Formats: sequence, C-alpha cells, structure tokens
Amino acid sequence: MDEMQEFIDQFTAPEGPPRDDSGRPLLIPRGLAVDDSQRVAYSRASSLGDILEEFSYLWKWKMRGLTVGLSQSMDLIRLASAEIYTCGFAEDEKLNRESGRRVDQIIDRAMDRAGVDMKADYGTAIHSRTEPGNDNIDPDQKQALDVASCWDLWSENGIVHLGTEIFTANDDLTSAGTFDHLSFVPGYGIVVTDKKTSKSAKGTYDIQLASYAYGDVYDKDTDQRMTLEEYVASQGWAPSLLNRDVGIIWWVKNGRTQARYLDLKVGIESARKAAWIRDNRRKIGVAKDVTKDVRAAVSDMRDSLLRSIAGAPTVEHITAVWNNPQARAIWTDQHSEAATARRQELTA
Repeated sequence: MDEMQEFIDQFTAPEGPPRDDSGRPLLIPRGLAVDDSQRVAYSRASSLGDILEEFSYLWKWKMRGLTVGLSQSMDLIRLASAEIYTCGFAEDEKLNRESGRRVDQIIDRAMDRAGVDMKADYGTAIHSRTEPGNDNIDPDQKQALDVASCWDLWSENGIVHLGTEIFTANDDLTSAGTFDHLSFVPGYGIVVTDKKTSKSAKGTYDIQLASYAYGDVYDKDTDQRMTLEEYVASQGWAPSLLNRDVGIIWWVKNGRTQARYLDLKVGIESARKAAWIRDNRRKIGVAKDVTKDVRAAVSDMRDSLLRSIAGAPTVEHITAVWNNPQARAIWTDQHSEAATARRQELTA
C-alpha cells in the first residue's frame, strides 16, 4: 500500500513552491518564520520586464496563428460554433463564463495546430539537451548542430557551470524564477547565465537576469535560503569571483552559439522601475466618482457669478462677464434675471 501511495504521490504532489491562481510562486520573505501563513506572491522574473514592454505586435501575431489554426480545423470550428459565449451582454453570466473557458481551450488547440509554440518548444528542447548529464540523441541535424555549438563554446573557452536550474527569490523586487546556469566565464568571473534561442535578443533580458543575480538561492521544497556567495562557496569556488553586474546570454541560433553581454547594473535599475509600476498601479484602483465634487464646484462658481453680477459697477462690466466663456458655460436663467435687474438699476 505504501508503495502504491508513493507511486501516486509522484503525480499528485505539487512541485514546490505552491502557487496562486495566476501561477505566481508563493514564497516566504527573508527573515520570516517558515509558515504557510507568511507566504507572499512573487512575480515571475521572466515576466517582470514585460511591464515595460509593448506587446501589440505579439497579440497580432497570435491572432494570425489562431486564424490559421481554425481555418485548418473543421472539428474546432464545430466546437466553437456550438458555444454560447458572447463578448456582449449575456443572459446568464455564469453560463457565459463557463462557455468562455471552453472557448479558451479551443483557442489553445487551434494555436497549437498553427505552430504558435513551435519555436518556444524548440528552445525548451535546446535547454534540456545542454544540461549536464543529458546524453540523449538529437532527433535531427538542426538540433544536433545547435546543441554541439553550445557545448563546444563552453569547452573551448574554459566555461564551467557551478550550478544548473537554480531557483531564486528577490525580496526587494518581489520576484522569483529559475535561471539556467551559474557559470565561471573567463574575463567576467562567476555570473548568472541563461540560454536563449529567440530570433533577436530581447530588450528586457537584463531585467530578468538582474532579478536572479540580486536575489537569493531559494529551496522550493524547504523554503530555506542561501546567498549566491554561500552557494558559490558550497561548490568549492571563491565567493569573491561572483559578479552581479554582468549577465551572459548563450544565444543559440542556426548552428552557432554566441556569448552575449548584459549590463545588470542597468538591468536592476529597470527592474526596480518595473516593480514600482507593478506595485503602484495596483493601489490606484478604478476611476474615482467625483460627480458630487463637480456639482459642488459649479454651485460655488454660480454663486460667485451672481455676486459679481449684483456688484457690477457698470453695464460694460456685465457685458464683459457674459462674454467670458467660463461664465457662459455655467450661466443659468437666474444669472440672466440678475443681469437684467442690475442693468435696470445702473441705467435708471
């Protein structure tokens, strides 16, 4: 029975740490007792920089994939046409939300058929094949060349990985995530490094790696921490070699791997700005109802206008008041009556 339970636990036990409904890791900030009541949601380091990015091009690209995927999939078109979901007014909001979730699943399947995630999946495969101990055979020449170029660059240039797939938590930014390697890179020391297979080097990579470099190594299973210096020492290296100001991207593309430099001093400043925007935008809330304030203000202005008319020294002064566009905007019949009465007084 115990063996059966252990087998089942492999699939049912969540991989730590726990996460919230948005998929953000729930971690315990530095200095607090290890207790579930202390957990706080940390932003994913890979998405922190997205706060400063403009993504209209990405959504357009995804909508292209959705359109192509549906056009080639009559089974998905049939499923979608059977749904009641509407973006407008729904008779039953609960049923509309349930239908919307089913439509989301159809969208995911259509985009998958269009190959929207194909390049990302290829990048994941490269990540896996360039981790220590992975001796699987590459399925095609494209992957074999890319993987070989990565290993060759490291071997030829004396690059040593002290650790792989290291999960970190940055309390100052309230962000967390896993970076590929902590590496000794000649000329730069021991730095955070990450593999990328994107078409071009993304402008926010420095934010992502800075979040890792200025954070702590975090044990997802025990909620225990150690500094990067402590981690370096635990691997038998001198902590003084750690360089938080530099990050390296191993850019793997078309059978060639390049070492790309990132200035993490700039990255951490940008990361702090992104975190500030994230935190302060949450506090702003929805637009405040100022209807009462506007009504009170116009009432005061109309009263002031009545006093100005009543005390007008000349007919010309009354005319000048009327010609003021601000006064005309709030003018009422009461003001017309007051102006007429004051004119009569002045010309009597």
